[in-house]
Amino acid sequence: QERVFLGFLAPRGIVSVAVTSVFALRLLTLTSNNESLSTFTADAEKLVPVVFLIIVGTVSFYGLTASWIARLLNLSDSDPQGILFAGASPLVRDIAQEMNKHGISVTLVDTNFRNVSLARQQGLRAYCSSVLAEQIEEEADLSGIGRLLAMTSNDEVNLLATKEYIHLFGRMNTYQLAPKRRDGSRASLDKSTLHILFGENWNEESLQELWSNGYRIKSTQIKSEFTIKDFHDYYDGKALVLMVLTSDRRLYIMTDAKIPDKKKEMTLISLVPPVKKVTQ
Repeated sequence: QERVFLGFLAPRGIVSVAVTSVFALRLLTLTSNNESLSTFTADAEKLVPVVFLIIVGTVSFYGLTASWIARLLNLSDSDPQGILFAGASPLVRDIAQEMNKHGISVTLVDTNFRNVSLARQQGLRAYCSSVLAEQIEEEADLSGIGRLLAMTSNDEVNLLATKEYIHLFGRMNTYQLAPKRRDGSRASLDKSTLHILFGENWNEESLQELWSNGYRIKSTQIKSEFTIKDFHDYYDGKALVLMVLTSDRRLYIMTDAKIPDKKKEMTLISLVPPVKKVTQ
């Protein structure tokens, strides 16, 4: 499909203009020195504007049709549901693995080689680099990726990452964990520019604390037989819903918003506490 797509594209550009200019100048020189070729003068003068028209036409044609051909060849997704994770901590790897189980593309980027190595051992696509590095956008495989989740332990990196990837994913698809002040108080947030991941009450430290206390990522199907209320009752209201995968395969990242489409079947990807075993 990729070879077919590349074979389809054939826009004209600077090379054709350069070659045509050389030909036009040469023809004008020849016709000016030879009266028998003077009839070609007008044609020589038309060469450059005609080529410019061809360039505009080919760029317009292939620009308008490239996305349609890419979708036809299954090389493009108009609504990619995949996630680019900034960070590869144990919690992030657990979330990424759960996403893989549901067929959601994931890519992890972390400067910690050990985290990246463990992620690769778990079968995850991971890169040892800064998420802010230019080569990530240029060299990383971001096919099927449509969101950024900045989940590093560095609040400044998370903020810069969301600003860096807005042009690629859009503001509504770039998320960061809530920052925390050094004195332990909650930082003030500008919700007009920040899209806070999992709500402003949760930051990297608080999530890692849950992880250390035995909380793990789990998928739970919500149906008429087992409602969202049953889900919260089962975990005594201690489960934290991170994402919602609806029946039409749309992935919702939880912020302060409520769970969408409560009446439809869905799957909750949550950070749940360890369930005490009942002994008889």
